[in-house]
Amino acid sequence: MALSLLMGEWVVLMETIRQRFDQLERIDPDSVDEDVLADLYEDQQTLTHLLAYVEDNFAGTFGGLPAPATWAQCVAKAVGK
Repeated sequence: MALSLLMGEWVVLMETIRQRFDQLERIDPDSVDEDVLADLYEDQQTLTHLLAYVEDNFAGTFGGLPAPATWAQCVAKAVGK
């Protein structure tokens, strides 16, 4: 299944997934119980696959991933800043 999104929407989606990764990495494993830690690991694995899927679709649609400076510009444009 392919998603039909504008470039800015793809970029916002990728950045949102990356921000969630950052949030997961900041969680102290000692501060949660084993069940929560297992759920977080599953979330991280799911996000890894989702990000790969989104990046592949972006690259297929637009011919490659944008440069890092372009990411910030696309996100700012997509959110109206």
